[in-house]
Amino acid sequence: MGDADEPSGDEVSIAQEKGVLETTDVEDVLEQHVPAFTACYGRAGNAQRYVEGQVLLRIFVAGDGSVSDVHIVENSLGNYAIESCLADEARAIAFPAPQGGKPTDLEYPLQFRSTREIAVTEWPNTSTLPQIADALATLRPCVPLSAAPVETVLYIEPSGAVGSAGFVSAKPIEREAATCVTERMRTWRLAGEPGHVLRTRFDLVVPPKGLATLSAKARAKPRKPLRGRRGSARR
Repeated sequence: MGDADEPSGDEVSIAQEKGVLETTDVEDVLEQHVPAFTACYGRAGNAQRYVEGQVLLRIFVAGDGSVSDVHIVENSLGNYAIESCLADEARAIAFPAPQGGKPTDLEYPLQFRSTREIAVTEWPNTSTLPQIADALATLRPCVPLSAAPVETVLYIEPSGAVGSAGFVSAKPIEREAATCVTERMRTWRLAGEPGHVLRTRFDLVVPPKGLATLSAKARAKPRKPLRGRRGSARR
């Protein structure tokens, strides 16, 4: 979250390139925005019954303390409505001007927990992966999500409907493209399992002409059902 102590030694070169924010100042500012971040969870709607996980924000702070950009660098949550809301709220933050008047950046984790109304299990194997590969054809009208590969977190309800989807990439996610993709994913009908929601992660590779394809391997491992408390954000 930025350095609280004056840099020395090997830190000098870093300090010359970046401004410095006091840790206590950063924590005080972020604490004021926790209610707004928590409210973003409501964007999940009915998916609050099962959507949970952590989002790691990288917040870029300009020399005057304003936020110049926000990237989601890690994401196990899987709900684009929440993720975009978090980024919007973070962009509205005003920090103290960094020491030296130079831009800097910091990372801020937020943990969300579901209402536990329905159990979630990770996709147990890749045997039904071809259905997703086939369904990706519906995404062709959408523009690429990002200039870099995109990982998708997908929740499949017992009916086979996609109840929630979120994204993470090394480069910014294009909002218009993400909206298009999530809307089309909600039309998919996959193989659900009675009594619980399936969650899977896979790499969504977006070639230049907007043709979405699936990587050869989906990253999903068997695990116990996720448990949590009513939707809340934790640092």
